[in-house]
Amino acid sequence: AEPGWDAYVACQQERRDTVASGLGEIIQGEKSGQTMQDVAFLLRVKLPELLRDGENSPVAPFFARKLKRVFKRLRAVEAGVSRGDAEGMHRLRKVSRRQRYWAEFAAPVLGDDVQELAQRLRDVADALGDVHDADVRMATSADEGPAVHAGLRTVLVEDRRRAEKDFSRTWGRLHGKGLGKRLRSVFAAYG
Repeated sequence: AEPGWDAYVACQQERRDTVASGLGEIIQGEKSGQTMQDVAFLLRVKLPELLRDGENSPVAPFFARKLKRVFKRLRAVEAGVSRGDAEGMHRLRKVSRRQRYWAEFAAPVLGDDVQELAQRLRDVADALGDVHDADVRMATSADEGPAVHAGLRTVLVEDRRRAEKDFSRTWGRLHGKGLGKRLRSVFAAYG
């Protein structure tokens, strides 16, 4: 094993265990339970009631307007982020995840093109998650000082480079002309 690797792994395991114990308490808390009940009620009762109205459902224009706005917001956030900006890339990841949730929620109403948008947003968010993970690993290894072998840092830098390349590929697919044109048609169909 590389010198410093065991110390690095032990440190990561301790951090993961700490976060996992705190997360369980949050998920089991009263506020989380009420939020989950509210969302379940919306998805199981309210949304099906709205969808029974068919083509005249008021949710379709709402979803189309919302997705159009969030798609513009995603581009605006991306425009302000440089590829080496760890915080900016993480902010872009959070925005892309939120927008993916909107697309997944709207897809049953707006159709296959929005479902494809949701999948591409998932790919972007996953790629940005890999970039963020690489940034965190690099920052953690820097905090641990000489205990982490220089060879490990080289591997972490290469891992970040690969993650960023994957992000660039998925980002390009998200903004491909074919999907963009079809989405504009969907947005226009609902006003």
